[in-house]
Amino acid sequence: MEIVCFEQKYEEELIELWNQTMIFDPVSSDKFRTQVLLDENFDRELCLLARTKDRVVGFILGIKRRFPYLERGLEPDRGWISLMFVAKEFRRQGIGTGLVCEIEKRLLHLGAETITLAAYS
Repeated sequence: MEIVCFEQKYEEELIELWNQTMIFDPVSSDKFRTQVLLDENFDRELCLLARTKDRVVGFILGIKRRFPYLERGLEPDRGWISLMFVAKEFRRQGIGTGLVCEIEKRLLHLGAETITLAAYS
């Protein structure tokens, strides 16, 4: 298993996995692009996929604000894990742990002292 940054070539496969695992919050390509890729705080380095040789098996989305949010501003010492999932048949193999450890490392490197697991709004 390897962890890679999101690339457009993985979009269709990622959306298929999203809809298999997040059955109460399905997405289309348009919704994914609007809510994730076009978010002003999107950072490709915090949008990670877990891959086997031939498929995407996990996903995690981290956020470190680059644009202020209302009166909260940038909250420079905070980061968020907005979303994560792992394919059912690949659970309990350390993939989720690997994704969380990698996103935490990257968020800490960007100055986050606190990382919040949050629902994606």
